[in-house]
Amino acid sequence: MNTEKLVLPGEQNAAKYPLPLDPTGNGSVPPELLAAWTQSMINGFKQNEQMFQHTLNAFLNPYRLTVGLYGTLFAVGLGLFILAAILGLQRGEAVTAMVFAGLSVATFLGFFLRQPLQALEENLEFITWLGVAFNTYWTRLMYLQDPKTVQADLKAAEDDFRTSIESLIAKHAELRGKRPGTS
Repeated sequence: MNTEKLVLPGEQNAAKYPLPLDPTGNGSVPPELLAAWTQSMINGFKQNEQMFQHTLNAFLNPYRLTVGLYGTLFAVGLGLFILAAILGLQRGEAVTAMVFAGLSVATFLGFFLRQPLQALEENLEFITWLGVAFNTYWTRLMYLQDPKTVQADLKAAEDDFRTSIESLIAKHAELRGKRPGTS
């Protein structure tokens, strides 16, 4: 078995990756196979990074939008409260002031009772945990190099990944069930 390690181009001090097994059995890996394997590893890591960035952006864009909308909701509630105070105190329009005060209270209650930031923060924690589970799985796959145990090692990596995801889903459901208005 070939125990030589490969250092990817431009990464002299980086972690060393196992070379592909010699298909000819004569102890050397053909340069074409080595080049193809190296490029495959580089492309795999680039694709994993792109997929992680796409997934992260899929969560962060709605997060930013939701934070902005809740900020707007807070500003509208505050503005309506100020308008109600002005109408009630300066103009003596009690009914109109009560309407705007009621709208103000409704927006504040909608904001604070739904605990939006808690839900958003939990979702960001879950995407982080998902990223860790995902990257751990792919790192383990990359280092599978013993042809005698590769199937068992692959099964163990898959089982661990599935267990991590199932635990993550269960925890998410548990926390989601504790939020107000989600019964």
